Amino acid sequence: MKTFLFVLLMITGLAMKADPPQLIWRMTNPRIIKSTQQRFEFDIEVKANQNGSYYSSGQCMVYFNNDAISYSSDLHWTVIPAGISAQTHPDIGNKYVITRVRSGTYPGVKLLIALSPTDEAVLDEVPNAGYLAEITTEWQTYVKVQCRINDQTADAGITFYEEGTNGQNFYLSLPGTETAYQNPGLFDALNLSQASLGRIYCTTHGWSQYGGTTDNVQYLDWTTTARTSVWEGNATIEGTNCNTTDLHIHYGAGVQLSDQANLTITGMVLNESGNAGILLQSSVSGTASLLHATNNVSATIQRYISGNNNLTEMAYHGVSVPIMFSATSGLFLNSYLYRFDSPTQSWQSMGTATDTPLNTHEGFLIYYPYTDTVYEFAGMLFNDMVSLDVAYNSANGLTGLNLVPNPYPSAIDWNSPDGWMKFNVNDAYWVWNPQFKNYSSYGSDVGTNNATQYIPSGQSFFVKANATDPVLQVNNAARLHHDQLFYKRSDGINLLRMKAMANNYQDEMIIRFSENGSDNYEGDEDIDKLFGGDDSPQLYSVLAENTQLSVNTLSYPDSPVTIPVSFELGLDAEVILTFENVTSLSEFSAVLLEDLLTNTIIDLRLTPQYQFNHIITNQAERFLFHFQHITSADEIQSLTYQIWNKKDRVYFSVPEMPGEKLKIMICDLTGRIVLEKETTVASINSVTVTSFNGPAFVSLQSEKRKYFGKVLIIR
Repeated sequence: MKTFLFVLLMITGLAMKADPPQLIWRMTNPRIIKSTQQRFEFDIEVKANQNGSYYSSGQCMVYFNNDAISYSSDLHWTVIPAGISAQTHPDIGNKYVITRVRSGTYPGVKLLIALSPTDEAVLDEVPNAGYLAEITTEWQTYVKVQCRINDQTADAGITFYEEGTNGQNFYLSLPGTETAYQNPGLFDALNLSQASLGRIYCTTHGWSQYGGTTDNVQYLDWTTTARTSVWEGNATIEGTNCNTTDLHIHYGAGVQLSDQANLTITGMVLNESGNAGILLQSSVSGTASLLHATNNVSATIQRYISGNNNLTEMAYHGVSVPIMFSATSGLFLNSYLYRFDSPTQSWQSMGTATDTPLNTHEGFLIYYPYTDTVYEFAGMLFNDMVSLDVAYNSANGLTGLNLVPNPYPSAIDWNSPDGWMKFNVNDAYWVWNPQFKNYSSYGSDVGTNNATQYIPSGQSFFVKANATDPVLQVNNAARLHHDQLFYKRSDGINLLRMKAMANNYQDEMIIRFSENGSDNYEGDEDIDKLFGGDDSPQLYSVLAENTQLSVNTLSYPDSPVTIPVSFELGLDAEVILTFENVTSLSEFSAVLLEDLLTNTIIDLRLTPQYQFNHIITNQAERFLFHFQHITSADEIQSLTYQIWNKKDRVYFSVPEMPGEKLKIMICDLTGRIVLEKETTVASINSVTVTSFNGPAFVSLQSEKRKYFGKVLIIR
């Protein structure tokens, strides 16, 4: 028996020497709410490192930003019972009385919040959860606090004043005995010192923002700028016109932009969560867009890619890698990955290895042989000035082509006057368009195959260097939000758009007249033709030096002009040509298309479509555009005759004599007749001179009229 008592006393002695419980404090659930005034609200929570203590009395004290949160009146602070402080007992009602006291002077005013028993007689009772709150090892709300916001552009600056909290809290250890919790207490690292008073997110309340007009109803308006905190949890932004000044993503928190979201950040970005802190989503419906101006911002960017298991459809995608460092071929797992090699002017496969480093200052081409996929790029975002890799090389019949990336998590504007430095680089770009199995091109305010001045996020594109030591740089001034792959074009005047549709694909070319145009090649006005798939139609204009163009920009002529147009297709097919914007060509009395193969001429103002059967053996140089010139205002009314030629073919138009018989005579300068023929006047007539080179006179004669002209025959 004595031994048992000794052992029991030893056990009791050991228990009495155990450390008292230790309290751990944190702040949670911040939000902005209107409650008569614009207020910032948060919870103070507490837990213990061991169960079994019954909180008798104590306090916590907090600092706050005296410039942003009002300290001038107790009425500007509200402490609301919640959790522990809201517990009740049938005999005494609320278990605790709440006291709040402001102390200190500006700028160091602090708030003390104290709890004491409603009936101190309960302290003489055996410690239990009936009259007092048990502090467990799970987080419990201590109180809820609201304070008036004076400056929504600032941070709350709310933190625990540890000296005013440590050693000030007690639990009932025995009837009539209050024992201090272990000192010092512990404080959670996540506080409200940098929580924004403009807009904030937490898991419990979601988004809330300064400026609401209805009491106790949270407010949110992304169209207005506000300093923004993602305090904890995973927030989502879904609007298409979202704005913020500074954006602070606290450690462990994150924000994801939906595939339709556009976010503009005009201030600083502080992302404490690294690559997981910002996610830009992408799907078949679209890709999120981010405008920012802060260096060293980490994020994860998604890029949706449609796939196709039919290699013949050439469903390639031009892609960029929108992170600065540590990119490898493994980012495009299960895709065929290619780069364009500038020295050889040819495509190179990146092989099957997944650890091949990728140069993020150049673009790439991929083919995904399955249904579709979403790739993710995690790392540091490009910001402001980026030098894209360009060089001047000639090989394989090509010159100066370079595949470069849009490096940003947003679209870029090729026309931005302050957003680019283009030195020894043509004012044009090309992107592969798998829908048409052709290249879309844009430059000098016009585009083909639906291209416009906007280059989407994640897109690679070709540019053409025109001399040694080219430079291509882009900066934030070129960036913008752009929620479609291509925007609707806006054609100007004196521009003819020709589209060929065959075999379910299409191609497009443009002839236009401009004060900046020329009969010769001009890299800042003309756009070179890049050829697409053999089984898709190919349209292009050919200059005298055999340069092939998708956009041919000419000077305004003072006489009729004829432009040759070539067509190619690697199979037999029915082809439909359509012509748009013909009515804008007000400088010309007539715009005509001649099919040299069928000897057909149509007036495009009357019939803006032409259909023909193509055979693979047809010559490419098949069409001629004839633009009949108006030399004066009177001529618009009189529609007098015109005579012109293209090489050995002489054309004439006599609108005043439709259907009449006419004799045409062509003589050399000595008067020798080299051609004589009778014909019936159509909208346009032509004859071919087969046995003469040089200058010649042309005469047109009917029973009542004579017309004369001079041409240069070149066979």
